[in-house]
Amino acid sequence: MSGCNDNNSGGTASSESPQVSSVMPADSAAGVSPDTTVTAAFAEDMLGTSISERTVRLSRNGNDVPAGVTFDGASNVVTLTPDSRLGLLGHYQFTLDASIANLSGNALSSPVMSSFTVRDGGWDETATSFNIQETNTDVQVATGNDGQAFAVWATANGNPVSSHYTPEEGWSSSVNLDGGGFSAVKRYPQIAIDNEGNAIAIWQTYVNNGSYSLSANRYTKDEGWGEAVTIGTAPIYLGLSQQNEKALLGFDEQGNALVIRAGKNYGPPGTYQVLANRYTKQSDSWSGETPIASNGSLKLLHTQFTITADGSAFATWVQESSSSVCAIQASRYAPGGGDWTDAEIVGPGLCASEPQIGADDEGNAIVVWNQPSGPTPNIWANRYSVGEEWGTARMIESDDEGASRGPQIAVTPKGDALVVWRKNNGMSDRNRASRYSQQSDSWSQPENISAGDSDSVKSPRLALDVDGNALAVWERDVNGELEVRAARYAVDSGWKAPETISSDKSVPKNLVQIAVDSAGVGTAYWVQSLNSDSYIYSNRFD
Repeated sequence: MSGCNDNNSGGTASSESPQVSSVMPADSAAGVSPDTTVTAAFAEDMLGTSISERTVRLSRNGNDVPAGVTFDGASNVVTLTPDSRLGLLGHYQFTLDASIANLSGNALSSPVMSSFTVRDGGWDETATSFNIQETNTDVQVATGNDGQAFAVWATANGNPVSSHYTPEEGWSSSVNLDGGGFSAVKRYPQIAIDNEGNAIAIWQTYVNNGSYSLSANRYTKDEGWGEAVTIGTAPIYLGLSQQNEKALLGFDEQGNALVIRAGKNYGPPGTYQVLANRYTKQSDSWSGETPIASNGSLKLLHTQFTITADGSAFATWVQESSSSVCAIQASRYAPGGGDWTDAEIVGPGLCASEPQIGADDEGNAIVVWNQPSGPTPNIWANRYSVGEEWGTARMIESDDEGASRGPQIAVTPKGDALVVWRKNNGMSDRNRASRYSQQSDSWSQPENISAGDSDSVKSPRLALDVDGNALAVWERDVNGELEVRAARYAVDSGWKAPETISSDKSVPKNLVQIAVDSAGVGTAYWVQSLNSDSYIYSNRFD
């Protein structure tokens, strides 16, 4: 009866602990397909009721991978099928619990464990394109965990529009996010996607005399785009020094969102401000604008922010006292109390610029920026540690071989980080990188990743997976030949030589971006203009 109930063919069972005869993929296997299933074969008839998702598990970094488990009593083989693709270069551990038993009720003498590593990816041979029928357009692209993407841009007559990409159908026709015809100029649209595939787009709407309010529209997978709403009613003046001050947007893991923007409050008293809005998914509503920082005389520029899984956030910006005296400031948001901390200086010194910030799942954060420390700017960093607040700013690089610009940072859930930037000595460019280890609280020696001191390159863009494997992309000009280059960083082996991932070397590539989904699959995007049209090009690393 026991054998029948457990879907067993009625073979024999040992009076001793059962043995596992094989596991596939084999222990320590490398180059495993991300679409693999994991199987284990037993040497005798097993008790099917002892085999389930509770006793057969696959994990990565100590976290169980959602998966289904089936047992074939005829062959005594258990199969674990992950709910989604495994991550590129991911290290996985397969475990059979010691409570798994044979028909006689004898359990395994100890847990059976086996590990394997998934293969790395590679770039497609050719990039695909989508005509957005605009020219010289500031396009922003966001990707979701399942390979979908959204692009947003402003049309020539000043309307924000979006196109939705799915791997099955490609890019959709553009949709007007403002819901109507031309009424006022819109600029600097931004977009982000939550874990469920819903999205929010934001943009700035002209009010008068160079000032802008803030608008938003939300996309849901069930209903598509909704109606545009004004979420930032305070008109913010974007003068010459703040023409590129875009509002910034990000989601937490619960689908709540934060928006940060900076500028000068229009009219008396003309105060510079950093403002935040919060979207709450449960109530499907936006909060009013909250001032994070304000200053009646000093400019607040170059805002950046990061949001953590639980909804905590860090914002950073430059407070400019004069053309040569600046300070990096930061503020922290805790979702429980709903308050931002008072702004504090985390990077004092000569004029600093281009701050970037990232945070881990524990609520620690790292801010990086470029700052003169002698004849030329170098890259600096400071770290916020939970319970210890901000530390002391330190220099990541210490040479005077050229000016360092455009740092980009990405942080893993466990707190390791990678920074990339451009180094220029007036004659040639190099893209460089350094890695932060949370365990040793140290930065690695900077290294060149662009492989060519004679190149003319733009600052790289960066994306990490959960383990810290990375993709960096940038535009390169070699004797008038223009191309998009990409470099791969693997935690176990370091940086690989860069490779070209674009074609058509006579056309400039702009707005190069990179994103990595939950499986470590990367997609690079850039824009090429030809005659009166612009095209979004993409290449996939899988």
